[in-house]
Amino acid sequence: MSKSHAPLMTIEGLTKIFRSGVFRPQYTVAVKDVSFTIKPGTVLSLIGESGSGKKTIGKLILKLIKPTAGHIYYKGKDITQVKDKAEIKDYYRSVQGIFQDPFATFNPLYRVDRIFDLIFISFGYDLKDKDEKIHRVLEEVNLVPERTLGKFPHQLSGGQLQRLLIARALLMDVQLLIADELISMLDASTRVGVLNLLVEICKQKGMSVLFITHDLNLGYYISDYTLIMYQGRLV
Repeated sequence: MSKSHAPLMTIEGLTKIFRSGVFRPQYTVAVKDVSFTIKPGTVLSLIGESGSGKKTIGKLILKLIKPTAGHIYYKGKDITQVKDKAEIKDYYRSVQGIFQDPFATFNPLYRVDRIFDLIFISFGYDLKDKDEKIHRVLEEVNLVPERTLGKFPHQLSGGQLQRLLIARALLMDVQLLIADELISMLDASTRVGVLNLLVEICKQKGMSVLFITHDLNLGYYISDYTLIMYQGRLV
């Protein structure tokens, strides 16, 4: 684990209020004044029951939704104020998410090799050593390149797809991975293998992970630090 004392990400006073309705609007406070830090090379679990606001925090960090108040600092820069497309793309090179349903994450019309090619094209990576790098990251997540690259997503299991998502993060040299209910849709025999793989890669690469889950046991098993949420607040 990294010995650096400088936080990779700092959350300060993060608040998200959702509005519904037009003539008689109603307001739902999903996240209320949440503050915490994520250290380099560590696994931090954000644990809470359904509706506690933990998924909303993940979406806020990934800039899928905008905060009502508060700040998110990545390496000292307030990413809530970033609007330039080039800067946002640069942020996504370092911060990515793995979501609960691996089958809904990939385009079902693209084979795995095409999915990985699009990463290099979209983010402007050098295509010179593309094939070599793709083969290396697949082997790091215990997938056989020759048996994986020519497949469509529906031809792979849920565990294999989650490993592909981790491989995609390694391909982009991600420094912070938001793992949202990473293994909730996997069978029991696959869960521990995916978790152990994630922790091993985190230690080897110095990557940080925000592990979002409702399961206390999983959170304690995988984490260096844990945070508990209840009704939008850290408790």
